[in-house]
Amino acid sequence: MTEHVRGTRGYIDPQYVKYRKFSRKADVYAFGVVLLEVLTGTRALGGEIIPYQGFIDLANWIQQHISNATLIQIIDQRVASQIDPECLKYFANTTSKSLHNDPKKRPSMSEVVSQLEVALACQQQTNPSSSVIGDDVLQHFNAVSSQKHLATRSENMSSDTEDSSNPSTFDSEDSTIWSIMGISMAEYLGKTHNIFGDPITNKTMVQRGLTPTQANKAQLAYTMMNHGNKYDNALRFVRDLKAQWGNGISTLCLLYNATGETLTYAASRNWFGDIGPSPYPTVILNGQWGAYLHTKIPKMPSGSVAAVVYRGKYTENAFCDRMITWSIPWQRFTQDNAGYCEINAVGHFESAAVWDEIYKRTPYAGRESSAKWKDCYTRVTVESDTSPIYKAVFTHANAAVTSV
Repeated sequence: MTEHVRGTRGYIDPQYVKYRKFSRKADVYAFGVVLLEVLTGTRALGGEIIPYQGFIDLANWIQQHISNATLIQIIDQRVASQIDPECLKYFANTTSKSLHNDPKKRPSMSEVVSQLEVALACQQQTNPSSSVIGDDVLQHFNAVSSQKHLATRSENMSSDTEDSSNPSTFDSEDSTIWSIMGISMAEYLGKTHNIFGDPITNKTMVQRGLTPTQANKAQLAYTMMNHGNKYDNALRFVRDLKAQWGNGISTLCLLYNATGETLTYAASRNWFGDIGPSPYPTVILNGQWGAYLHTKIPKMPSGSVAAVVYRGKYTENAFCDRMITWSIPWQRFTQDNAGYCEINAVGHFESAAVWDEIYKRTPYAGRESSAKWKDCYTRVTVESDTSPIYKAVFTHANAAVTSV
């Protein structure tokens, strides 16, 4: 049975984003975000709740303010001027529990309602005419529901995991990605300038009379690396970025997705230098090149040494993280350029100790490197130059990988 999970960035359960596993507690998380919006007077969309964007541990963030007695620093002044301290305590704790990263540790929706009733009772005892929390919660909840901002909705829901094993359902996983991003695939392809080539999807395979398995999609994508001059276009784009940025050490990065599935940006790491005029591609569809420029720090003796992680499927319902690094040192007469790659389970590259080890390995990896993990394969190469072309090909282990 197929689930169609829809949601909006900011309200989506981070456990779904990380593991692609749908939990019935996802709506509790979404409502927890609504409660946090009421508390802070800000919106989850656009990263307004906290000073930086992305999926973070909101529960830990608010719990730290509770423990440090600094809630007053983050709550809306309209709320702060009217709310009873005991009401605030119940309200904040309920919000924190609803946002717990572990769905099993979140309360049920009925428990959330019960706790809010206690909070409202405390408020009414202090100020019977005040409805600062009650009306706002109701208003926010109705608005979010009507606009479909609540994180997840499941049609024909009968389990906590998504079943996308039916190949006749064209790119159902991609549909989830676009729902999370709040944009259609056509809009993304029309607005994004750092990806190149027509995607090779299930529909493409069926139109060609081929069975749309991941391995088959990967093989077709691998054999069509420059179909329609997409590689040439990606290379021209990144060279234009280099010309725009100017002289100095930089890395002209070209990434090709021949995995048979969609790859999404998961993380990046800078040891020396920073991303150039164009960001990392957010989504690279099967059969597409992604391109970006990584540069040294201007006016400083710095090389370009960094890493990026992309996430994608390797079986019907399992995901992995693919990490690639490049090292273009400031003093190349002592050490040549290097490229390195690893593949591992989702979340593996979140450890500081793992990153420390990768940083140590990268300079000695040589100018060619490859990695295999389960059905995943990655190969990277880098030129010997002060501003070299760095190429990475992500593919399926069964694809005929012979060269980049």
